[in-house]
Amino acid sequence: YFRTDHHWTALGAYYSYCELMRAKGVGPLALDQYVKYEFPGFLGSFYSSSGKLPQLTARPDTVYAYHPANTNVLSLFAKEGYWYNTTIISDMTAASASNKYLTFIKGDQPLSKIDNHAVADGSACIVIKESFGNAFVPFLVPHYQTVYIVDYRHITKVDPRGLLQLQAETGAKDVIF
Repeated sequence: YFRTDHHWTALGAYYSYCELMRAKGVGPLALDQYVKYEFPGFLGSFYSSSGKLPQLTARPDTVYAYHPANTNVLSLFAKEGYWYNTTIISDMTAASASNKYLTFIKGDQPLSKIDNHAVADGSACIVIKESFGNAFVPFLVPHYQTVYIVDYRHITKVDPRGLLQLQAETGAKDVIF
């Protein structure tokens, strides 16, 4: 976990990803198989809720982020009913100290997906998440043709389908909470 924020770091998310892959009987990829980014100067939710203690300001966190080597394209579903492309990992070099965690999958979006054109086996998963899942999702990409990401707190803003309908329409065999 971060010192100044309640989220786990990308390394914490990586450990969770490794356990998931082991449970599936699949070897996890090594961290050096992902493209690494580093965003120093992060002051997260603990910092904000502490009244901005100077002790936390003196030692800010660094956000490390990893994206799969074969793609950095994330598609977001707009409430107007269309998909548009952005990035899985965003450059947060110039972001404010409190926003650097938003590097992961553009934060808490209602519905997004990642198409991995290096995999052509029809495999898909659905990740049901809140903000802790943001750092976790990029590690899944090499293992699936499509990763669907649903933030259960916001999905009804853009898509009225229930989880069963989404699963049936996407053909996802794995649903990850």
